[in-house]
Amino acid sequence: MKVEQTNDVQMNRFMKAFRSETSFVRRYFEYEWTDQSFHDRARYLSERTYDRETLAETIRNYMKPYGWSEAIERHIESLRNDAYVVVGGQQAGIAGGPLLSLHKALTVLLEAKKQSAQLSHPVVPLFWIAGEDHDLEEINHTYVKRKGRVQKMAYEETTALKVSASQFVYTKEEMERYVKQLFQTFPETEHTKSLVQEALSHVKEGETYTDLFTRVMMSWTKEHGLLFIDAADEAFRQMEKEAFVQMIDRNEQMSKRVVATERAFAKEGYGTPLEAIEESAHLFYVHETGRLLLKREGDRFYYEPLQLEWTADELKQLARTTPERLSNDVVTRPLMQEMMLPVLAFVGGNGELAYWSLLKGAFQSLDLQMPIVMPRISTTLVTRPVEYALRETGMTANEALTANVSDEEQRLLRQYEDETFVREIRTLEQLMEQQYERIRQAAPESLARVVEKNEERQRKELAFLHRSNEKMLKERHDVIFRRLNEWATDLQPNGHLQERTFSSYQYFNMYGPTLLDDLLNIHYDESSAHHIVYC
Repeated sequence: MKVEQTNDVQMNRFMKAFRSETSFVRRYFEYEWTDQSFHDRARYLSERTYDRETLAETIRNYMKPYGWSEAIERHIESLRNDAYVVVGGQQAGIAGGPLLSLHKALTVLLEAKKQSAQLSHPVVPLFWIAGEDHDLEEINHTYVKRKGRVQKMAYEETTALKVSASQFVYTKEEMERYVKQLFQTFPETEHTKSLVQEALSHVKEGETYTDLFTRVMMSWTKEHGLLFIDAADEAFRQMEKEAFVQMIDRNEQMSKRVVATERAFAKEGYGTPLEAIEESAHLFYVHETGRLLLKREGDRFYYEPLQLEWTADELKQLARTTPERLSNDVVTRPLMQEMMLPVLAFVGGNGELAYWSLLKGAFQSLDLQMPIVMPRISTTLVTRPVEYALRETGMTANEALTANVSDEEQRLLRQYEDETFVREIRTLEQLMEQQYERIRQAAPESLARVVEKNEERQRKELAFLHRSNEKMLKERHDVIFRRLNEWATDLQPNGHLQERTFSSYQYFNMYGPTLLDDLLNIHYDESSAHHIVYC
């Protein structure tokens, strides 16, 4: 595999500041992203205590049903002793989620290995599954290529209740049908048959979205020792009792600091990622109808639509007796990670980092220190057919990632069009515009609308002539326009990055079970926002 670095791809103003402005990072984060910061953070962690025994057993018990490896055993035992953690996470996407889930796992594995060497201290990789999230429409689909187009492929089974990914039990026959249909959209390769069999066995053995996601991800990563925990795991919830109590105790201060930070953030022109309000408790109550986001007013916590209400003391008692009734939102989830895990660094995508930039004060309100925050590796995989298609259309992969596809199509059309023919059409359009201006000035007022409609019809006829000419050119030069569509649908599916769109299965189907191994062996330049990998 060959890799190229680029900073040209989808770098918004926030990410540019995060990557290059030291003053910005110091304002909104605890640490800069430097080697010295890792040593400083490690020293901080060495002075804190964690319930490592319970943590190690909870993770072991969660992971054991999904398979095992020597690397997993080694990492759990390291965590039981004095290891630090590099953590990243994702929702439990269907069929392993989009390719970016694999990229997060990749980043966590690489960074843990790197820091273990640099610090001369064990650092283990951990993937935090946001199984408590209840927006199933965000995770119930992937995108596939059909007949030269990118199409959404959703798992249609739904529920009337707002259940979480860890609670939603799928129908096995329906999920099997979905997985088979997914693989039918891929080209047949030497890996397809075994991959389908493995995917269907995951479906058969699984029960929920989170269950299936964990099985798929572990099948790809277990030999590298990636640890997993589901935020909704009941045993893990039991560990979180006192953490919830502290969040309730300091809730008002925490919320006010988040709001104040977001106002400063917006004033600098970076937007309002959270749209936070001071009344938000940033905690969910898990009700039989779904997860309900609580608000706070003084000592009162409530969910108004169902007239549910608790005093702070009552909610703390609930946290201590039935912690599974509470769960975190995007503000308190990072705080919970910090309280449960010896987090050396957190790995996130652009959106997650924007959320985290608002949380420094929230950490401080709970007497916590924000860990090192770093971006996940972002890559586009360029297959050999796509590389060939790029050459045929005269594009580099970097150019293709930032190109306007419509403009590129017009460039090719101009390259092949009959200039004389097109010039004559445009001359006619200009003459027609001039003549109709004279007609409009000469026509009685009662005929003004008739003249307008007549001109509109003539414009449509000339537009049809243009379209017919373009259609003829595309048919005559069918191969080159198919090449353009081939790289466009693969590198810019629906105008988005490949990693946010397609399933990892699409690439395992092409490159086989060693795909993650191959990606782990690449050198990634940390100064680059995006990597182009030629496979």
